[in-house]
Amino acid sequence: MSAARLSLLSATLVLAIAATTWLIGRRSCHCAVRWYGTGALLWIVAVALKVLFTMAVTSDLLAVILCHIPGRAATISAAALLGVQSSLFEIGVTLLAVLIWRRMGSSSSQAVCIGLGAGITEAALLGLASAAAAGAVLAGWPHSQHISRTIDLFSHTTPLFWLIAPVERLITIACHAASRALLLLVTVRRRYRWVIGGFALFAGLDTVAAWVNVSGKITTLSLWWIETALLPFAALGLGIIWRLLRHAEDN
Repeated sequence: MSAARLSLLSATLVLAIAATTWLIGRRSCHCAVRWYGTGALLWIVAVALKVLFTMAVTSDLLAVILCHIPGRAATISAAALLGVQSSLFEIGVTLLAVLIWRRMGSSSSQAVCIGLGAGITEAALLGLASAAAAGAVLAGWPHSQHISRTIDLFSHTTPLFWLIAPVERLITIACHAASRALLLLVTVRRRYRWVIGGFALFAGLDTVAAWVNVSGKITTLSLWWIETALLPFAALGLGIIWRLLRHAEDN
């Protein structure tokens, strides 16, 4: 099977993961659909603000860091900047929302649903974008040569490259749900140290992801090494979700 067809299969699996997560969440959490929609809306607002801030401020900061800090320190600093920024916007918007509308954090299962809504939305949109890109290559559309070269590059550097995106989405959805749920429950449990935990979990995840792009390793390193580095975040996220849902059942 051609690399483009495998890329289309990968996108289809990502969409299937988004749909399956939705079904599992509905079965496990028993929350109204509007709470998933709330999570999706929070994600859209956060990402829009993050993109605008990156264009206005962060791009210049990255140029300064990469030009004036030597060696690996520059790469690590740039990745940390992007990871912390991502957490400040995506998790920060969630915190601001629950401080305004405290009902969002009224139960553990509801908090998990809002987090799942954010993760599922991101997965669905990325899956659709990847499917469109692979479809453009297969259809031979003009200006799709760059996409084709990128897909071929990943197919040569990463074994079973078409499984990378589905695995990454599973990891990321778990972290989306766990980090946001911790923030949402702050107002109910009054355990404000959870704020730090929520921010740190998401910042760590995105710092690793940012390092891959900033360092240029994305074109030379098997991406399975990166997914391995992200597994501890997924394990922590799943553990948090399990404890929160178990607590909800006990109540």
